[in-house]
Amino acid sequence: MKNKKYMIQKNQLILLICILLIVPLITVFVGLTKISKKISTLTQNQKVNRRERYQSKILQFSVEIPNYFHVQDESLTINFISSKGTITIIRNGTNFNTLYDYIKEFDSRRRIKIVSTEKKSINGYESIFRTIEFPAGKSTQRSDYIYINNWVYILSTSSKNLYSDLDQIAQSFKYSP
Repeated sequence: MKNKKYMIQKNQLILLICILLIVPLITVFVGLTKISKKISTLTQNQKVNRRERYQSKILQFSVEIPNYFHVQDESLTINFISSKGTITIIRNGTNFNTLYDYIKEFDSRRRIKIVSTEKKSINGYESIFRTIEFPAGKSTQRSDYIYINNWVYILSTSSKNLYSDLDQIAQSFKYSP
């Protein structure tokens, strides 16, 4: 009888020791898994939000672009391409003394409907941001015009998913003669 009681107590003691060892190990494992997931998420967010400065020596400007864009430099046209679409930057020379005069003449040569217009200043330069619809509503384009020393830089996209990126890129614009 004593042996049987002793065996039961011994088995209970072994079970208690196993539980006391296993529960903390499981707790540590679960905690490490959660920490690992948080670190992984932070690392992915840092990659998504990382920006790079792109400089065009020929067109004399630089901008900050998100790292998920691929740059296609065609000398006089720069395309920033992502899975959501393309943002294009071109530069036109003008004899007009103001951006308003340039746009007025520019619009007179095109058939467009201006959906919205907003005047801004980008790094001290005269700028106009517009959303334009082309004939028969076939396409809409967001364009940011920046006037510097008789040059007009036009940053534009036809992808509504890129309007926010376009605005951020435009705000980072720097003229670099």
